[in-house]
Amino acid sequence: MRYMQMPQPKKLKGRTAKPTSMEFDVLLEQDEDGVWAASVPALPGCFSQGETRKEAVANIVEAISLHLEKVKPLPLQSVKLDRVKVEA
Repeated sequence: MRYMQMPQPKKLKGRTAKPTSMEFDVLLEQDEDGVWAASVPALPGCFSQGETRKEAVANIVEAISLHLEKVKPLPLQSVKLDRVKVEA
């Protein structure tokens, strides 16, 4: 099982510093037409897509930046990834 906790900003002389960078887990899926869809489980509603995987990643980075500008404070969610076995 894998956990992701949102990073916390550091305190500087009584103020909260804005983090210079953050990392997020991104889910990438290719549909039947070859288009790549990207979403960020830790940021509900943050989605993008691209004709290629590289384009989808670039687009989701931009979407994350725009999402973080609008969502203040950051949601403190942890994402749990697990693999399950299903009998076929």
